[in-house]
Amino acid sequence: MFGFDPSKLNIAAVTCEVSTLDTQQVAPIFIKVDVQGYEYQVLSGGLDTMRMYEPVLMVESFRNDPRTVQLVDTLGYEEYY
Repeated sequence: MFGFDPSKLNIAAVTCEVSTLDTQQVAPIFIKVDVQGYEYQVLSGGLDTMRMYEPVLMVESFRNDPRTVQLVDTLGYEEYY
């Protein structure tokens, strides 16, 4: 890669807090889910939020997991392209 300077490369461990959407106490109107195969897990953690606020969902890999399709169907969402 042009201009790459390995002396400026820094690799470090970073501790990240993970929580569900429902614990965030937000009122979203739009949710984008781009999580490389973890769509079902992300959406499962936001069921109460999605039921209450009915945000628009933009899900990158919607049909790769049948559980995701079933989950959003039970919430009354319809798929659009």
